[in-house]
Amino acid sequence: MLRNAILCALALVSFGAAVPVSAQDSVVRATPADDFARFVPRSDTVAPRLDFSYWDKALHWFVLRMGRSLRESEPQPDKLTGSHMIFGHDSRYRLEGNRVAFSVMTDDARRELTEYRRELEQLPDSVPLTRLSRNEQLAYWINLHNVAMIEQIALAYPLSTPSRLRIGDALLDEAPFITVAGVHMSPRDIRTRIVYPNWHDPKVIYGFWHGDIGGPSISREAYDGSNVGQLLDEVAQEFVGSLRGTQRSGDTLLVSRLYLEAQPFYFADWPRDLRVHLLKYS
Repeated sequence: MLRNAILCALALVSFGAAVPVSAQDSVVRATPADDFARFVPRSDTVAPRLDFSYWDKALHWFVLRMGRSLRESEPQPDKLTGSHMIFGHDSRYRLEGNRVAFSVMTDDARRELTEYRRELEQLPDSVPLTRLSRNEQLAYWINLHNVAMIEQIALAYPLSTPSRLRIGDALLDEAPFITVAGVHMSPRDIRTRIVYPNWHDPKVIYGFWHGDIGGPSISREAYDGSNVGQLLDEVAQEFVGSLRGTQRSGDTLLVSRLYLEAQPFYFADWPRDLRVHLLKYS
């Protein structure tokens, strides 16, 4: 059914906006002149592998596996007896994608997240990051991004819309609270100024956890040099096959806003390139 929807789609639109998808002009590409050029992978690679076992154990502890999407919208939650109040999240997608159990995190657990994020930031001071294999580097950037996102949401929990969380004057995704090799960067910088310009397979977009229900699922395993390709394929297939990723409305295929950010890097011939990509994981 999903493959047929993708093949017969006459137009692609983004959830929420219901308008034809167009290129996003605000994405900043890395250039040789800017600070992010120092993170371009080098060809003279070395053998060391990075150890993400701590993060792997943490993910197994606080990530709840929800299983594959049934592609069925959840009904509106029942109102509390005798009132018009609804308790809990009312998103149609609220039972799709793995969940982070922020409610069980103690103060010590939150402090450990901050300490671990800082350890990852400092890792390139002792390891030649850009000379590691491309898979090792990719795993590093995905894990750092996701550790930072989970840490900041945990520190602010409870909150209903993580994407609206502010750090200083900036939204969480755009706040440069991460520092690697002296470069201050935001989660979005990791995606659009380091990974997307230097890794040419669009499946990398699914490794980054955005915090909101509508985004790609958080894996219960840490990415590393040996499993990053397989895990990305798994989360890509889950997302494309979910209502969060794609929906059909008549002859129109509705797609997640996730693809807008990735469009300048991976889907130059829009929407043809995106359709080919979606078919691969449908």
